[in-house]
Amino acid sequence: MVSCVCQNDDCLLCEAHLYSGLSPEHVCDIRGKIAKNYYDEGDIIFQQGQEGDYLHIVREGMVKLSLSDADGNEQIVGLCLAGHVVGFDVLGDSKHTYTAEALTPVMTCTIRQPDMTKVFAENPIVAQKTIRMLNQELAFAQNLIHMLGQKSSEEKVALFILSLIPRITQTQLPIKLLLPLSRKEMAQFLGLTVETVSRLISDFKRRGIIETPRGELHILNIKPLKQIAGIDSVSVTDGLKSMVLNQQAAI
Repeated sequence: MVSCVCQNDDCLLCEAHLYSGLSPEHVCDIRGKIAKNYYDEGDIIFQQGQEGDYLHIVREGMVKLSLSDADGNEQIVGLCLAGHVVGFDVLGDSKHTYTAEALTPVMTCTIRQPDMTKVFAENPIVAQKTIRMLNQELAFAQNLIHMLGQKSSEEKVALFILSLIPRITQTQLPIKLLLPLSRKEMAQFLGLTVETVSRLISDFKRRGIIETPRGELHILNIKPLKQIAGIDSVSVTDGLKSMVLNQQAAI
């Protein structure tokens, strides 16, 4: 977690890197409007079509974003890890356009929408940084949609695994990640069959690239994953990771 200028770790601005350029007094005033919320695995943070009163930044855990049609069929449209924003769709609409569900125990920094709107009005720097952040996520999401349409099944699965690596993580191998998604959910997210995803995961395991203990995914060798996904640099990996984890910006 990012250290807060208020010396308090439950600060939305610090987690989103929005405080740069503000006085400590302004940051502390805004921090006073922040609450920490905790969710158990399976809890609904908010529901599609529900009136949106709060904005969230994920601090711990993994959140699944999904859409449901009139028949109740669910489509996963995004995954969020620590540092990602959730619920900002209500800034332009009073109702949420997707459902957010905790896949693991989750902790969020939460602020009421009217309070955040007031923060924007009184602190143009925060508003500008927020707009820049959301525009970047939208561009990443659009690029990912285009890229996944051109990639092979093997490349898609490798890219998905790389996308699960948090922005700040250990550098030594193995990299141990939570994987609360079923093979069916992964297949749905990537537009592949369950059989194809299972076959490729088994192939990566056989080649010594990953291990998959229950509910987890361990990356044993990251180099072949990047080669399969067509990624040559860490910066590109960060960009692709943001694309996958923020498809909600394209909803």
